[in-house]
Amino acid sequence: MAINFVNEGWLKFYPSVSRESIPSILLNHNYLIYVCNEAIDKVILKATISKAPVVTVNTEYLKEFRFWTDHIVTSDLSLDFELVSLLRTSEDKLTVVIQSEYLRAMEGQELNGWV
Repeated sequence: MAINFVNEGWLKFYPSVSRESIPSILLNHNYLIYVCNEAIDKVILKATISKAPVVTVNTEYLKEFRFWTDHIVTSDLSLDFELVSLLRTSEDKLTVVIQSEYLRAMEGQELNGWV
């Protein structure tokens, strides 16, 4: 599935990028697809605070934030299924979810210092 998206020209893979460049990269893209499953990384938190939808199977992130398939976090999460679920989300619902996630991330920043 991802190969089709790359061939269609709207999915880009970036090598490692500096922390300072993340906000400008996010401003020029619609989504962040994050594949690392180690811990909640500042990249996905910055994306959330930048109001960019995050597609991930990162279990730590998904314990704190919503995921697009509306199921319990398990080891069989599929990045493809998450992406397709996000792409099928209505614009109205997407707007509500993004704002909710933004507020949650900002609350975490103030309370837990995670950013």
